Amino acid sequence: EARANGVGKALLGPIPEVQHTFVGSSCFDVDAHLPAGPFATARCGDWSGCGYNSDGRMWDYQTCSFEVEKIGFGGPQQMFPNRSWSMSWLQDHCKRRFGTTPQPNALNKLWGFTEESIKTFATRIVWTNGLNDGWSVGGFDKDLLPARDLFVINLPNGAHHSDLSHSFGEGDTDDVKAAHARIIEMVGGWLKEIKRDGKEEVLEELHV
Repeated sequence: EARANGVGKALLGPIPEVQHTFVGSSCFDVDAHLPAGPFATARCGDWSGCGYNSDGRMWDYQTCSFEVEKIGFGGPQQMFPNRSWSMSWLQDHCKRRFGTTPQPNALNKLWGFTEESIKTFATRIVWTNGLNDGWSVGGFDKDLLPARDLFVINLPNGAHHSDLSHSFGEGDTDDVKAAHARIIEMVGGWLKEIKRDGKEEVLEELHV
C-alpha cells in the first residue's frame, strides 16, 4: 500500500479525486478481477477481455477450444501499444491454462456453418451488426441471399448487442430504432407465412 501510494502521488500529482480512487486506504486488488482457475491472466484468450471469476474462466476456456478470437491491437488512433495476435501465443496460453489446443475451424467442420453452406440449407435469418463493436469485423456485413430471406442489418451507431438492450426504445439511436422496426416487420411476416401454410405446430415449438 505504501508503495502504491508513493507511485500514485508521483504519477498523478494534485488530482484529489483520482488519488482517492486509486491510492486510498486500501490497494486495488488485481487478482479479484482475474478469471478463476490456475495460470489466469488479465489478457486471457480473448484480448478484449474475458471477465473475472467463473464467468471469465468459462469464456477463457471457450477461446481455448472452439471460439478462437483473433483480436490484436494496432493503428494510430488507439491508446494501446501495437501488438499483433498470434496463434502460437494462444496455443501456449491454452496448453498451460487448460491443457487444450485451440480449434478455430472445428465448428465449421462440425456444423457446416460457412457463408456458402448457409445459403444452401438456411432460410429466414436476420443478422445485426453494430459497427462500433470491435467484434463486428467477424460478422456478415451484407445480405447473404435475399431470395432465401437471409438478411444483414448494419448499425453504424450500434455497439455490442445494443439492438438487444432490455430497455427497448429508451435512448436508442435512430439506426437501432429503424433496425427494430425492420426486424419486427420481417419476422412478423415470416410468422404469418408459417401460419398461412398451415404450420401452426411450428409456431408452438418456437414459443413466440
